Amino acid sequence: MSGLEQLESFLRKDPSNAVLACDLMGQWLAAGRAEHAIEMLDLLSPGARRDHGVRFYEARARLQSDDAPAAADILRELLADGADAPAIHHDLAYAEFAQGHLEAASEALQPALHGHPPLLDAQRLQARLLHWQGRLDEALRTIDEALAGHPGDDEATGIRALLLLDLNRFDEAGRAALAALSRDPTQLEAGITAGTLALWHQRVNEAVAVFGRTANRHPQAGRALAGLGQAHMLGGNIPEARRVLEHATARMPNHIGTWHALAWCQLLLGDLASAQVSYELAFALDRGFGETHGGFAVLHALRGNVTEAEAAIVRARRLDPNGRSAVYAQALLVLADGRDDEAAALVAPVLAQTPASQATDPLEFLRRLRAQMTRT
Repeated sequence: MSGLEQLESFLRKDPSNAVLACDLMGQWLAAGRAEHAIEMLDLLSPGARRDHGVRFYEARARLQSDDAPAAADILRELLADGADAPAIHHDLAYAEFAQGHLEAASEALQPALHGHPPLLDAQRLQARLLHWQGRLDEALRTIDEALAGHPGDDEATGIRALLLLDLNRFDEAGRAALAALSRDPTQLEAGITAGTLALWHQRVNEAVAVFGRTANRHPQAGRALAGLGQAHMLGGNIPEARRVLEHATARMPNHIGTWHALAWCQLLLGDLASAQVSYELAFALDRGFGETHGGFAVLHALRGNVTEAEAAIVRARRLDPNGRSAVYAQALLVLADGRDDEAAALVAPVLAQTPASQATDPLEFLRRLRAQMTRT
């Protein structure tokens, strides 16, 4: 009998023992078994079930089970009932953050930041909140303060790596990510940073490995999923890229670039109907984004709607003179008109700037693209 099973047998014999219940639930959570921690609640007496510590661990289990609304309700009830600890405020802030309620999360977090010393978890969450709000310099100062009090903390180091990446301090970001990953190979922000740098340098296998490891450990992390999908695209595994990017858009429905990446996977697999939906969802986020209009132009060109395609190309180029999709759409129209050399000349500079496509023959690329896309 394992230690956890033995503790569970003790709890069955003493269902009013809230201290034992908290110990057992905490261990199940540490083992990544939130569902079992929740099941333990059925063993408890009504009094133990209402215990503040038990309720706190239940909230953590709900958070780990991706049920942030239920966790937030429990934590608010605890605070209303007189429970007041930095960890409760932190977890309520995290539950609000998980739901995208940034202002509510920031307000809930303040009591956990004002202790002496402040709670490390609260400092890390504060840095994440500031990052999401685009206040990168403030976020970096916050995480540097956390690391001053807790040198070598893996999670704080990973957060710092991602902040440095988004501040375009790439060498520092890479060093920070390596330091965090050397101690915790699945640290979220460090994995995103290292995977992104590998992707930008066209180290496809490394990018797939790093993003894959990160996404497996953090399956709800949209940015890790988006990176993994793009790495599969770069490696030519379009079906897998589509599968992963579908998950990424579910986690980040407001990230227009991920919708574009998914749309191109759908186009390359000949699924014009799904690509249309993806571009429409991107359009709903930003009606003035040039690449979205370029995507519509590609769809019109493939369907033989020349007038509509040309109008969409004009809109796309007005909004983004350097957009790639408009070039593909124009080349497809020229190709359909029998002007092969002109079509190839249009696409060649774009391919030359596209990772893993520099050596591709432009005309063959266009013909393959059209044949594959027009199967449906």
